[in-house]
Amino acid sequence: MTAYLAQITARILPGIAQISPRRREQIRAYFLSALDGNGGFRGRKGQGDLYYSAFAVRGLFLLGFLDDSFLLPRISVFLERQNTRPDLTPVDILSWTFCSALVNAVVGQEFSQERVDALLARWEHFRRADGCFASTERSEFSSTYTTFLSAIFFELLGRSERICSIPVGPILERRRPDGGFTELPPLKQSGTNPTAAAVALLHILGTPLPEHLNTVDFLCRCQQPSGGFLAHQKILVPDLLSSFSAVSALYDLGASESVNHTALQNFALKLRAPDGGYFGMSLDQHTDVEFTFYGMALEAIAFC
Repeated sequence: MTAYLAQITARILPGIAQISPRRREQIRAYFLSALDGNGGFRGRKGQGDLYYSAFAVRGLFLLGFLDDSFLLPRISVFLERQNTRPDLTPVDILSWTFCSALVNAVVGQEFSQERVDALLARWEHFRRADGCFASTERSEFSSTYTTFLSAIFFELLGRSERICSIPVGPILERRRPDGGFTELPPLKQSGTNPTAAAVALLHILGTPLPEHLNTVDFLCRCQQPSGGFLAHQKILVPDLLSSFSAVSALYDLGASESVNHTALQNFALKLRAPDGGYFGMSLDQHTDVEFTFYGMALEAIAFC
C-alpha cells in the first residue's frame, strides 16, 4: 500500500469494521456478482474491464475478502491479458497497476524491475509540455486528475522519487476565484473532483495550498442538506463520487470537522439498493461496483 493510499485506507478501515457482518457479506456478494467470465469485473454493461475491476478488487480487499482461491487466479489471468493491450489510457494503466499491487500484496509478490520500467516508459507517453499528464495520447492539454493519478502510479511502483518531476505551477494556475480547480487549463468552471485531485496532489508533494481556506469554503458549499456533495455548482443533484472526492480533500486540508458526517452517512444509506450495491445518485436506476465502493467508503468514513 502506498503512502497516500494508506492514508485513505486508514480513514476507511475503522468504519468498515463497524459495518455488520451481514451487510459486509451483502456487499461482497454484490461485487462478486459483477465478476465476468474473462476474470475482470463489469460495470453496468459489457465485459469485465480494468476500470471497474479496480473498484471491485479494492472493495473486496478492504472488506477482507480478496484472499480467495477461486477469485485470485481469475483476476491474475485477466490482468495478464489486459497488460498486452496497446490502447490503454492512464486510467487503464493505473487500474491495472492497482489491481496487480493488491493481488501481489495478498500472494506475497512484487513487481519485477522489467515490469516497472515498462510501465514507467508507457506512462511517459502522456506527459505534456507543461510537465503534467494528459488523459489520452491525443489530448492537447494535461489533465488535473491524470496528473494526480501519476503521483499514485509512481508510489504504487515504488518510484516515489519520480513524483518530484511533477510541476506544481500548472496545477495552481487552474485554481479559480471561487477556490476550486478546473480539470483543464482553458476551463472556467471549477469542479469538486478536479479540486479534490489538485488538493490530493499537493498533499502528496508536501506543497501547502495558498489560501487553503478558500478551497475549504468551496468544497463545503458543495455539501447539500441531504449530506451529499455536488460535482459543481451548476449540477443540482449530489452523487457518491463527488461526495467521496470532496470528503477526501477536506481531510487532506485538515478540515474534516467541516463535514456534516451524520448527513453524509444518511445520504449514503439512502442510496443502498436491494441488490446489495449502491446507486450513484437519487435519480439513478442502476447500481455498479464503482458507486458501491464509494457508498461503502462513505458510510465507513461517517462512522468515524
